[in-house]
Amino acid sequence: MSKPLPPAGQQWAKPIYDHETVVYRMEEAGRTLLSLPNAGCLPSGYRAFWPQGAEVAAEVWGYGSDEMIRPPAPSSRAIGRMDEAMRWVALISPDKRVIRRIVLMRALVNPRNERHIWSLRKIGKALGCDHKAVQRWHDQGIDWICQALYGQQLAGADWAVNWRFDRDLPGEL
Repeated sequence: MSKPLPPAGQQWAKPIYDHETVVYRMEEAGRTLLSLPNAGCLPSGYRAFWPQGAEVAAEVWGYGSDEMIRPPAPSSRAIGRMDEAMRWVALISPDKRVIRRIVLMRALVNPRNERHIWSLRKIGKALGCDHKAVQRWHDQGIDWICQALYGQQLAGADWAVNWRFDRDLPGEL
């Protein structure tokens, strides 16, 4: 990917989001998405209020339970960052649906063990192509997002103007 040259006699600002930062934010968004509670469409769901008896003594102490331990529910700030990062996929051209799909699939990271839900090989198998091509397309999609964000930054988008203020807050990238 070649960088465009600045107009004569002008210096362009350094990009706020580079390739690694966009990948980090997309994976953080996928982690947040998978951390959200998804217990059904009803607020309380269906349940019985009688305690369930333990079948075996080991289950009494929690050793035999097959239930997955849920990660803590994300904060409202994390959900806002997730929404922002997931909107970036729309910056990829609409006719590049496969690349959009690859970027979204690769963003899903398990919040408990920090591993990708979709490896490059699994994505390649699902799409019927080589994993090296999937890696190349993913990098290309991230680069398109970076270019679009840089264009917005140079145009003075609101998020770029407020970025410095938000960055000074603790826990921000």
